[in-house]
Amino acid sequence: MSASPQEADNKIRQAIDRENPSTVVAFEGVAGKAVFAIAVAFSLFQIWTAAFNPLSSMVVRSVHVGFLLLMTFTLFGFRQEAERRSVPWYDWLLGLGAFALGLYHYVFEVDLIQRAGDPNTTDLIVGALTIALVFEAARRIMGWALPIMCGVFIPYALFGRHLPFGLAHRGYDVDQVIDNLYLSTEGIYGTPTFVSATFIFLFILFGAFLERAGMIKLFNDVSLGLVGHAKGGPAKVAVISSGFMGTINDRAWRTC
Repeated sequence: MSASPQEADNKIRQAIDRENPSTVVAFEGVAGKAVFAIAVAFSLFQIWTAAFNPLSSMVVRSVHVGFLLLMTFTLFGFRQEAERRSVPWYDWLLGLGAFALGLYHYVFEVDLIQRAGDPNTTDLIVGALTIALVFEAARRIMGWALPIMCGVFIPYALFGRHLPFGLAHRGYDVDQVIDNLYLSTEGIYGTPTFVSATFIFLFILFGAFLERAGMIKLFNDVSLGLVGHAKGGPAKVAVISSGFMGTINDRAWRTC
């Protein structure tokens, strides 16, 4: 006897749970509405900055990371769970705190430019907290491997002067490490963050709209109707449907 659609859906859901439990969320009530509102605000911010370019590049990167950290702490729990139905108070505290720290470059942009290379105590504290939150967010999403790989280089920067010949360097102080990671465009707010804040997010958002509107299915159906019956049909369908998507992406890229 064939399984009912409900049973098939449950099997798929269980498979997703086993593969990556922390990504399965089923928020209800106020928590669900709050996370939805945050996602909408994030999308509107990205569209606004892409359309009008009202903020400096560093501010856009900083707020972008703040939104990402807020979304991460609300969607991913401290431990992997079979299903996440609510957001604990401490995750709200971490998320909102991370978002507030993401506004630091916006509020004190002029001051940070004037004292570039000479951060004060507040800059160092905010930078250290932001770096720690980024590591925790990476652990929740990717597991321990990535934070450990990145984390070993911080002690190397601090204590590298004491290593044997061939591995040693002149060494860096704590303020230099935080300045490089948080207050420059070579650390957290480097090129990958710039690309994510200006192009990648918009393409993902546009792709989500296309998927919900049924355009992706339309492209696949048209491709199947044109060459699906021919020899080597699957490969040709993939090429043509990718070409359809490419025409839209090229127009979006030129618009950006």
